[in-house]
Amino acid sequence: MQERLFAARVVSSGLCILALGLSFIEAQPDSLVKITTVEGITEYRLSSNGLKVLLFPDPTASTVTVNVTYLVGSRHEGRGEKGMAHLLEHMVFKGTAKRGNIWEELQDHGARFNGTTSSDRTNYYETLAASEENLDFALEMEADRMVNSLISADTLAKEMALRFANFVFGQSANSRLMNALRHEGGLSYGAGSMLSVDDEDSVGQLLAYAICAPQNVEETQRVMQAEFESLFTDGLSQEEIDEYRKGYIEDFKTRLARDSYVVSQLLTDVRTGRDFRFHEQVVMAAENLSYDDVRAALQRVSEANFVDLKGGDVAKFGGE
Repeated sequence: MQERLFAARVVSSGLCILALGLSFIEAQPDSLVKITTVEGITEYRLSSNGLKVLLFPDPTASTVTVNVTYLVGSRHEGRGEKGMAHLLEHMVFKGTAKRGNIWEELQDHGARFNGTTSSDRTNYYETLAASEENLDFALEMEADRMVNSLISADTLAKEMALRFANFVFGQSANSRLMNALRHEGGLSYGAGSMLSVDDEDSVGQLLAYAICAPQNVEETQRVMQAEFESLFTDGLSQEEIDEYRKGYIEDFKTRLARDSYVVSQLLTDVRTGRDFRFHEQVVMAAENLSYDDVRAALQRVSEANFVDLKGGDVAKFGGE
């Protein structure tokens, strides 16, 4: 397929569009046949499989754009497959056997890139500085991921343990932070935590926050610091894990029912190279989570980079 795509290498700058239909003609020796030219855009057809190539040269441009359009979209989804067209669009960014991280390769080439899904088409494009090398890269990459994209599930035990610990720490209405700062301490109206981790970054973030009156800032900070220390020193008890397990699973299922959360997860999946089977496995992992799993995951987290931030008009109330 790569040799066929290289038929578009005559473009030095401007736009190159490759349109792939759902039906293909009987195999013949490759031949790029000119069909027509309209307003400076020339259409070619590859005789072996019906591939359409549109060339739009622009000698004034300093960039080259490769746009690949597949004539398939959400209207081709069957019952129970809602969202699969958009999901597949994201999955082809995760890599192939030849290139492990397409997102990173595109960035290394200085590309502006994206993909979009509609009812009857899915497209991918990248705009790069106009050069033979960049055009070769873009065409070869599109050919490679067209047929060789790696779509598989990942091991998630370690991340699952961290996510569960975060849920107990500050993501539920009965979390440690909510109990210490609101239900028992009366210091904060709202408190919680957010965890950011993925497979491609050795650095993650566990963020805790609280909303309080200025006169309660110092005590709120003291309690939050104590809760952090307790989490990383003592971990979670088996009783806590058993108590929060059902709530975590049901909360996760509720999140997956929200379109905004699903879109957010899809964007994360692009970077981490996952598909939606990962999220099905999250529930299974939560059901089997043990004290040792959580303890081991928390021990991997360093407290050395603890950062304490506060914001608001604290000075107005005599604070610093």
